Amino acid sequence: MKNKVNRRQFIQQAAMGTAAGMMSSCMQFRRKADKPDIIFIMADDMGYGDPGCYGQKKIKTPHIDRLAVEGMRFTDCYAGSPICAPSRSVLLTGQHTGHTRVRGNMCKAGGTLGYKGTRQVRRLSLSDKDVTVGHVMQRADYHTGVVGKWHVGAYDPKAGPLDRGFDEFSGWLINEADTGGYYPARRVVNRSVVDVPAGPDGKRPYSTDICTDDAIAFITKNGGRDKPFFLYLAYNNPHSPFLVPDLGPYADKDWPGHCKIYAAMIHRLDQNIARLMQSLKEQGVDEKTVVFFCSDNGPRSEPRDFQTEVAEFFDSNGPLRGYKRDLYDGGIRVPMIVRAPGRVPAAHEPHGDPPARPDRLRARAVRTHRQGDGGRLRADVAVRPVRSAGDLKRFISFPYRLHRGDPQWVPPLRMDVKKMLDREKNPFFAHAEAEYFVAVRQQEVVG
Repeated sequence: MKNKVNRRQFIQQAAMGTAAGMMSSCMQFRRKADKPDIIFIMADDMGYGDPGCYGQKKIKTPHIDRLAVEGMRFTDCYAGSPICAPSRSVLLTGQHTGHTRVRGNMCKAGGTLGYKGTRQVRRLSLSDKDVTVGHVMQRADYHTGVVGKWHVGAYDPKAGPLDRGFDEFSGWLINEADTGGYYPARRVVNRSVVDVPAGPDGKRPYSTDICTDDAIAFITKNGGRDKPFFLYLAYNNPHSPFLVPDLGPYADKDWPGHCKIYAAMIHRLDQNIARLMQSLKEQGVDEKTVVFFCSDNGPRSEPRDFQTEVAEFFDSNGPLRGYKRDLYDGGIRVPMIVRAPGRVPAAHEPHGDPPARPDRLRARAVRTHRQGDGGRLRADVAVRPVRSAGDLKRFISFPYRLHRGDPQWVPPLRMDVKKMLDREKNPFFAHAEAEYFVAVRQQEVVG
């Protein structure tokens, strides 16, 4: 019988098992000295078919592939959302998209206001009431850190990693200008913003290289100590814009220019993972370090022609249908590898279907950390046709278009049901197959 496990379940078991006994399905630790260091690497918009170990034929990823050879490659791993911020919110809180705080990159109400370019937008952040994996690991006596992309703090200066369960941070925040992008002028280090100096050639370093440098510094400082560490390493690659210092082994390929750049971005990511793993080996901690690798959602950052061409050229979604922003498997089924020598079987491939009730494990896991209510949470998830106002009223519903549209959270009490169901005015219903909403009904049972 197939093991029914997906990314969220495995991460929850890993994090919560460390707090109580570590990775209940794969390992048992009886002493503090047995707790491993943990690194969770997240790529940005890397498709299911982009790594070589998932079938990629044109782009070589030998170091990502080595993680799979030495560890466990998941074939049916589902991200929490087809877009960035809610996927990361699901990852960090262990709650499904209908329950976690951040349910879209932008929101219509609440949150904080800021600018994306010249356009004013509203974003929601994790609140100080949310329990993250960082909090859980801290309570398990881990030293915690984030390097790279946070993206769940919106424009709130009090919602950064250090405010949400992490001891150290080096990366970029939405609310700090010039800290993002592939060649950032500045970088956030804990609670300070520092300039990024240019190199001898006058150019600023590439963000993926900076992230690896910072991750290695974190490991060097914290590895081998009595207190284990948990590092969440979130790279930008290969998210748009397609930029890379050089084309590497793809410079002479007879490919379209943007395809060569995309391949070089994944190559650069793979090389940086090699640097990270070499650092673990040099410090003598690679055998006691659990390394996760995954992506936040499917390929193609925006639904633009040249990005679709790139995804199709490399078959970035593999055998799957859809891209980022789609609730087809191509938008939410992602690469997922776990390497844990002596604890996770090498070259192993668990299979499974998405769980019917993904919030149950999380509810049990953090119940002891919830203050005041002493209750438990129950959530029922369903995907069903929505054809009338009555259908919508029976659920707290979040409209995710199933065919190449921007998912967007609409507060249920502010829904204009008639407008939503108007096929002529609402692009969600431009296709017959888009008559489905992810509907989540959640109930808190106090007792």
